Amino acid sequence: MASVGFRLRSTRPTSFSQDRPLRLGEHLQSLPETERVLWQQTIYYLHLLIFYRRPIDERQRLDQIVSENHPFLNIPDKEKLHMQSMAEHYIQQGIEKGFEKGIEKGIEQGIEEGETRTKREDILILLHLRFQNVPEPIAEKIRRLDDRNQLQTLFEKAATTNTLEELRTEINALTDDQ
Repeated sequence: MASVGFRLRSTRPTSFSQDRPLRLGEHLQSLPETERVLWQQTIYYLHLLIFYRRPIDERQRLDQIVSENHPFLNIPDKEKLHMQSMAEHYIQQGIEKGFEKGIEKGIEQGIEEGETRTKREDILILLHLRFQNVPEPIAEKIRRLDDRNQLQTLFEKAATTNTLEELRTEINALTDDQ
């Protein structure tokens, strides 16, 4: 499929006065109509993108400034509405993509936190099964561990240790590293 495009560059040479630079509106008026229309649409579309990126309380003033200083943007209302819809559509797409990424990241984070919490609970259950009574200082230190690798190491140690004192030494070594 061939791509369709257009050049927004003037094919007509423009003379610039040394005394006064040519203003954008004057330059646009000097272009052939097809190029002028494309440039007007592009400038207005750019205005819309900027407009929607600004805080709401600035938008009215920004629109007023553009209208006062750029009367050459005499684009029909129907076309303005269409370009405005396009700008809103692209902005909405960006918001949706950001929202999707945020949801994905939140899900991943939730899964990781769930796995961490489960590993802590598994260690405490294992210790209760092996030693019946787990001193609160040991349980509290286990509840404060966040590193899943350390929790896995501690789980394996909890399954193989002979005494709670050995486990306390391992927990202290892990928590001193933090």
